[in-house]
Amino acid sequence: MRITHRESVSLLCTLLLLTLTAPAATAAPPRWETVNKEAAPFVTCLAHDPQGRLWVGTEDNGVFRYDPSADEAGQWTRFTAKDFGDDNAYAVACDKLGRVWVGTLNHGVSVYNGEAWKNYDVVEGPIGERVFAITTCPTDGDVWMATSAGLTRYSLKEDSWHDTTRADGLPEDQANALAFDAQGNLYVGTQCHGVAMAKAADDYKTWTVEAGHAQLPLTPTGTGLPTGLINGLAAARDGTVYAATNAGLAWTKDKGKTWSYLRGRDYAAKVKGRSGGAPAGWQEAPQPVMNKLLPEDYVTCVAEDDAGQIWLGFRQQGYAELDPKTRKPVYEGNSKADGLPDDYVFAILPTADSWPLMATYGGGLARVKEAMKSPGAKANAASAAKTKAEAAPLPSPAKPPTLAELQAMLKRVQGLAKTNTVGAYLSEDWTTQGDWVGRYGRQAATLCAMCAPLDHEYGWDADFLIGGRMGPHHTPKDSLRNWVHSVQTDNPRSLYTPAAGLRRQSEWDDHGEAYPQTHEGPDIWVSLVVPKGVHRIAFYLMNKDGHEGANRYRDYLLELRGPAATYAAAQHAPELARCRVRDFWGGVYKSWLVAGPARYFVRIEKNSSLNTILSAVMMDRVVGTPQPWDASWLPFMERVYYEPPAVPPLPASASPELTAARELWEALRQAPASARGATLIPAYRRLAYRAALAQDADPALLANWRWAQPLWTAQDRKEWQETMAKAWKERLEIDRTGYLIPPRTNAP
Repeated sequence: MRITHRESVSLLCTLLLLTLTAPAATAAPPRWETVNKEAAPFVTCLAHDPQGRLWVGTEDNGVFRYDPSADEAGQWTRFTAKDFGDDNAYAVACDKLGRVWVGTLNHGVSVYNGEAWKNYDVVEGPIGERVFAITTCPTDGDVWMATSAGLTRYSLKEDSWHDTTRADGLPEDQANALAFDAQGNLYVGTQCHGVAMAKAADDYKTWTVEAGHAQLPLTPTGTGLPTGLINGLAAARDGTVYAATNAGLAWTKDKGKTWSYLRGRDYAAKVKGRSGGAPAGWQEAPQPVMNKLLPEDYVTCVAEDDAGQIWLGFRQQGYAELDPKTRKPVYEGNSKADGLPDDYVFAILPTADSWPLMATYGGGLARVKEAMKSPGAKANAASAAKTKAEAAPLPSPAKPPTLAELQAMLKRVQGLAKTNTVGAYLSEDWTTQGDWVGRYGRQAATLCAMCAPLDHEYGWDADFLIGGRMGPHHTPKDSLRNWVHSVQTDNPRSLYTPAAGLRRQSEWDDHGEAYPQTHEGPDIWVSLVVPKGVHRIAFYLMNKDGHEGANRYRDYLLELRGPAATYAAAQHAPELARCRVRDFWGGVYKSWLVAGPARYFVRIEKNSSLNTILSAVMMDRVVGTPQPWDASWLPFMERVYYEPPAVPPLPASASPELTAARELWEALRQAPASARGATLIPAYRRLAYRAALAQDADPALLANWRWAQPLWTAQDRKEWQETMAKAWKERLEIDRTGYLIPPRTNAP
């Protein structure tokens, strides 16, 4: 075919334009290489600082800094728990002053100013101990953190910290993602309640929520959020906001008023795998449509590069590049197609080069050629040219609430309706880990399969009953499994059992690994019978082998249902509350408040992951008639008691702030089992503790309040370990002599 001169010039210009406006990624398949995998296989977050250095956050291996301007031997610097909170980093960002912020597993946030690190835990910094996401506002530079107990905003101008929780209008306290548009409007991707949005114009006081579809849609495309389970957010320069979800990619072009979605090619298998099967008349999309869908439904992250192209990460299918105009994949990459070191992409960081960096969960940091040598897309060229920047001051610690703030909180609690309204989600705890004894399960505790096929059960009160079984969607004769993963372990995330005097890793298992991932269930259903009063129910979950194969994909939805008399009735009982558990290598307690007498059920939904596992179920009386055995030692603790110290009376010289904090705490103890009461308790308890600590309250009062939250100090942990050792020694002595003293019956 002959091409004229005019046509050749036009073609050349078109090719040049494509080269300038589209990533070279679409031109030829890349070949990926792994960076630093031996030191950091599980990469969770990435960021560039103004000097063009790369920050790499990992699970279990701390944080790494890569400096392309340094000598080869000194390009990598590693920071660990000795430098900041702990060895697990789940979020990293750089503020306008050049300080690096790292979100940890259970130590809040750590900040590095170029010379020193400082850790800010729940007393000095963010409201929650675990930090899931960090981002900075483009208009005022403030740093926002999504934590295990709500959002925290650090103001650069005021050098102060401010918290936003369910008490302020959020649909839930746990969020996986944060994003700002160019005007500074905030988008919050919650774990299971959709996207919450607030405007900069009213200083983020008013929240609107796009909750998402209650059930997964039956179509590959459509309107609205396909699900409320949000994994990542990105605000593009053209004003479009993207949401990475468990059911595909969603986007809005009108600041959240309307949403559209595109799902993955496995959407049809999920419809077919439903408990009741595909609905009558449903038809799978034809192959041409399927070819235009995403590689899979589960989108882990989303990012925009300099050219405006959209990049998506997936849990099992690598990554994809999307055309922002058509929102269709123009390139898909994975370990088979282009040598990506692992197909679980946890985070994506665009660079000034054509290919972004990929944080893979198992394969380390992935790059194409020399992409890491260029500073990030947002790097400041002037700052990058400096050989050494003057260190910015570290943030001041968070201030305790004022007297007026404490009094306002007290008024809100006192204004709660006194009627218990069945049940509500309470909070999560990433700090206690395996050291549950005393802090949880005072009335009843079941350590799942600790003596498989039997459980270890604790508690004197027969009015509390715990049971578990497999959900209804399974093959005939299949049933709940009981597994001991490690008979004895030193892993602090594994539960200690006083019956054996050691830590053991065991769990109930719904045998979900025997079914396709797209099969709904079987799931674990837990029955909980509670007497009259208000009680806390807590589940402990730990992804003990979550660094291996498909075990990494565990991501659960927990639903509190009831009251109901039977398992069959519970399947149709109202859902009282829901929460989500993902990325739980570190071990987490999820808690609810319930009112009795009643029987409740919690469904642990497999949620298109490998299987569901559960380590423990624990129950505590919060409000109700004390029983004689409440103050007894726990079973197998023999004659050793482990209780919080009694709260001493306030001295006559107590400050107004301490008095108000004490009144707030007492009011929270009587808060009803209602959605509103559960909304206020977690944040207000921590703020009351901050106030008491600032007023030099009696150490016994502080220890009692840490027990109830729970918070831990190094001394608390030391005393706990000494008490467990003493109890085990006592038990061995009783086993030797055959002498057993019954529990106290005259306890107050």
